Amino acid sequence: MVRTRVPSVIPMCIRSSFYGSRRVSSISDANIALSAGTTSATEILAGCISSMERTRPLNAFVTEVLELAQSAAIRSDARRLSGQTLGPLDGIPVAVKDNFCTEGVTTTAGSRTLLRYSPQYDATLVARLHAEGAVLVGKTNMDEFGMGSFNMHSAVGPCVSPWAARAAASASTPSATSSSASNVAVHHLPNARVPGGSSGGSAVAVATGCALGALGSDTGGAVRLPAAYP
Repeated sequence: MVRTRVPSVIPMCIRSSFYGSRRVSSISDANIALSAGTTSATEILAGCISSMERTRPLNAFVTEVLELAQSAAIRSDARRLSGQTLGPLDGIPVAVKDNFCTEGVTTTAGSRTLLRYSPQYDATLVARLHAEGAVLVGKTNMDEFGMGSFNMHSAVGPCVSPWAARAAASASTPSATSSSASNVAVHHLPNARVPGGSSGGSAVAVATGCALGALGSDTGGAVRLPAAYP
């Protein structure tokens, strides 16, 4: 199922721990584990999906393509078993900023005018990711048409900085252990912060473990700002 977000009020309910069952924390870690046979593409993807489910209130994604991702991960595992790995991105969960066209997957550029736009082709970067066997998990939130520095002006609402959300959750339960704190919902985030933009959704997706890598785009700081924001 292709899941597309629609404009709505974002529930301010954030969990303080968002790493889930991930067994790797970077693309290089994943490559080592996949080569050693200690994990599989489907296992890595399961960890990312777990993170996506827990961190949806952060609003990192406009569209999720989890069924397509699961099929891609299965194909990647089959290639690895047969010794036909496509490259270092084969089986790696990635997210793509929603201004890159993805064939058959809604591409909004953060605008209401494109909420029903489904491209008939992949952008060159997306096509190259597919050719390398990367596993696309979804399209990430962004300022409308890339015109913004905070990821606040999007058709599906703003992104929330995972670091500020995590700190707020921890502060609300000062005596909780890390394991119990992960089950505490925070309904009010007085210190909520933006993740930077306009590629904030991609930054949040990587920071929270929803993907091991993500595409952004930058003209006046749209990648550099999210990379620098705490």
